[in-house]
Amino acid sequence: MFDKIAWLALKSGKPVILVNPKHSSTECPACGHVDKSNREGEKFLCTECGYTSHADTKASRVLANRTGLVFPKNRKTLRADSAFA
Repeated sequence: MFDKIAWLALKSGKPVILVNPKHSSTECPACGHVDKSNREGEKFLCTECGYTSHADTKASRVLANRTGLVFPKNRKTLRADSAFA
């Protein structure tokens, strides 16, 4: 699958940036804290700083940050008290 993506990117003149995905689903993009308990299903709530977001959206932010790319800032987050409702 990666070869196909790399070929399509090359064909369209787009770069391919390899990123280590380790802990991207449990790492907080705000403070960097990594903890399995930060994520419960689709909800992410950092046990260190209280940052909340949809877990998949948050993981994409972490991966984008690791590449050095600028990720659009979306201020929509889950309220901390409703993150696990």
